[in-house]
Amino acid sequence: MAVAQENINDVLKAMKAGVTLYKYMSSRRIRPRRFYLHEYEGYISYDQSQKICGGPTIYHIIDIRGIIPGLQGQKFNELVRQGIAREEQKACAFSIIYGDNRRAVHLMAPDNTIQELWIRGLRYLMKKYKNKNQGDLIQEENWILQFFHGADKDKSNTLTKQECQALLMNTLNVEMPDSVFEQMFKKVHGTSEGALSPEEFVNFFQLLTRRKDLYDIMLNYVKNGTKPDIDNIHLNKLELLSFIQQNKYENLKHIEDENQIQNMINKYEINTAFRDKGLISLDGFRNMLLSQTFNIIDLSKINNVYQDMTRYENITNRYVTTISSVRIIRMNKIKTSLIYNSTNSLHCRLLLSNQKTSYQGSQLYDRALSLGCKAIDFDCYDGLDEPIIKHADTLGGSYSFEAVLRNITPDLFKNSP
Repeated sequence: MAVAQENINDVLKAMKAGVTLYKYMSSRRIRPRRFYLHEYEGYISYDQSQKICGGPTIYHIIDIRGIIPGLQGQKFNELVRQGIAREEQKACAFSIIYGDNRRAVHLMAPDNTIQELWIRGLRYLMKKYKNKNQGDLIQEENWILQFFHGADKDKSNTLTKQECQALLMNTLNVEMPDSVFEQMFKKVHGTSEGALSPEEFVNFFQLLTRRKDLYDIMLNYVKNGTKPDIDNIHLNKLELLSFIQQNKYENLKHIEDENQIQNMINKYEINTAFRDKGLISLDGFRNMLLSQTFNIIDLSKINNVYQDMTRYENITNRYVTTISSVRIIRMNKIKTSLIYNSTNSLHCRLLLSNQKTSYQGSQLYDRALSLGCKAIDFDCYDGLDEPIIKHADTLGGSYSFEAVLRNITPDLFKNSP
């Protein structure tokens, strides 16, 4: 285990040092960019190009949905046809799928060794962040500071008001009135002018994530007759026990005495003085509610089909390919027990937004199959030298029929046997 950890540390160190990768551009060209992993390991980016407008894209690890070795057939074939890439370079390429819309950035490494190093490092970091819940992250200073450094465009190690507001709107998706922003800025900085230091931004972020709704809930269980303000509110062991018993949490039926409550306080309260006194603060209360114990979803099952998928009756033509309509994995005449399962089907298209301009990509078919979808229809047309998949009523791009089939083959029967 120690050897493996030392090995991954070498991988991350090499990623932080940076390397030139060739980025596939929307203009069907590839451009060299020096990619690197940020020192806090929260995101990857690349050095500023010589473009006057815009800046380098930041890919936060927490937003990365998958890493695919190789480059999609149609895109790579275009590069080979244009003489930009050689066939043997396909083994050096990989794609990063990121964001809720599953956008993709396609990269080519100088050699296969560097490609494998980056794929291994990114997958390790993805797993590391996946194992952290929201309560862990918002208390982790390095995770908070990755947003600070990503928004620090002039590398001054400070954030101006404009940079801070852009970060809130564009990255953290936070909208607030200017008056509220000014009030918070002044509270952590001491004045309404100037810029925030890293330490001040951490305080700003903690202030931003303070939950007024949880404060209101805690007030209902405070029994000392006073109304503490949001900075000083806390619950003692009896008050916290009352909260748990009244809300009847399924996972906490065994909690019956103050010793068990103290163990919970020790686990979730970050203030040592509060822990020693058997008290839980607003931050500790928030950490507790964000923990897996209080999660209504079992995260160990969220990405897998865990229902009994064998309880089918009278299934005929379960996996049929009808060449005339090129319908893959079509299920006909299915009679199934609705008590246990329903048939998940995807007809004709995979769109993420509206009918006309929505992004659609071959990764979405793979995503649907991995989530348990059992039926997929493709709309196929004649391409230049091969069939293509495209929805006629959208402005989305077309995709190589062969490339899509190759992409989804590994997951065809993984979650829908």
